Amino acid sequence: MDYQFATFQPRKTTFVKIVTHGGWRIKLYAINEKEEFDIAILEKVLSQLPTPALTQNRYGVGFLIIHQGVVANWFLLNWWGYEDIIHQKLFSSPVDDFAAIKNAEDKTIMACIHELVIHHFEVEAWKKWVLLAEKPDFEAYLKTIL
Repeated sequence: MDYQFATFQPRKTTFVKIVTHGGWRIKLYAINEKEEFDIAILEKVLSQLPTPALTQNRYGVGFLIIHQGVVANWFLLNWWGYEDIIHQKLFSSPVDDFAAIKNAEDKTIMACIHELVIHHFEVEAWKKWVLLAEKPDFEAYLKTIL
């Protein structure tokens, strides 16, 4: 088989803000912003966070990646639990209908290479401020942005 791959080009990645929802504090990142998006639309995604936000094994912090991609818009909702585990729920919407967010149909998708750049950054921030710190510092983690 003769595979043809496009030459890798980094995509614009932007930290948008920290969003709060039901006791959660979530870092919001956008990749390849083609248009402005209404953060209120993200309620569909944020409402899928587990409750309560704070438990013995859930810390009320995480990150959301919105990737306005080529074949779809992707919404990767990630939160930390059990010390060093990233939990994720994946959502998508059609490229031409940002607000039509639904659970991703393909349950085998984890992330694309552009999204993994953010994952890697968040893992390193978590290690620095939570796992390697004398005392977990969730505030410092939230202030550490890509």
